[in-house]
Amino acid sequence: MADGVTTSLSKNVSRAELAQLGKHLKDEKFRALLTEFAQEVSAPGKKAQFEKEVIALEAERGVQVVFVEPKPGFAIALQLKKNKDHGHVYLNICSSEVVDKPKCTRIDTGNKKGLNWALPHLVPQPRKEVVSGVLLPGQSGSKNEALLVYDVVFHPDALHLASRNRLMRDTVIKSAVDSLVNTYKLSVKCNIEIEKVEYVGKVARSVIRKVVNEKLHKTKSK
Repeated sequence: MADGVTTSLSKNVSRAELAQLGKHLKDEKFRALLTEFAQEVSAPGKKAQFEKEVIALEAERGVQVVFVEPKPGFAIALQLKKNKDHGHVYLNICSSEVVDKPKCTRIDTGNKKGLNWALPHLVPQPRKEVVSGVLLPGQSGSKNEALLVYDVVFHPDALHLASRNRLMRDTVIKSAVDSLVNTYKLSVKCNIEIEKVEYVGKVARSVIRKVVNEKLHKTKSK
């Protein structure tokens, strides 16, 4: 199970590896082979085996890999403060069984009584989406406008609780927004829940990579 916030690919792959990959991607034959490989591993029955092999190989480099296929929940528009590139960005609150379940502990110390919730979640890399068929808050209406979209993925139990209780829903939203602020240094002015929209853009499958053994990772990356 996974319970942390992801780091970017560039933080887990050496500059030499990225440079080598960039060089190969300029080769037409390599791109064709890569496309063929992607089609092959996407075939029924082979995807699970491929993921298992990737997880094992990355573990040898001290990296924990989690494949995340999010289930849509609800969407939030975030208005940013003084951002020259994006006035708004969009946050999909999603769920996946690979994330740890929420945990609740009771607080009863002096004047403080109540429940304290821990809401594990994952934050894949953001992406740009061109969305049609709906005008979102902050969207200009331009046909080919690229929107910056973030996913934050919780366990399904967290979204179930959020669907039944307004306070829990607000807590889930705050937890997700705080993670984006801390991870991507966003300066959020306000957030608006988008009515009747479960997910902005196409549902994006992602790979979460986290270095869990720094010494092993440095040794294998040389």
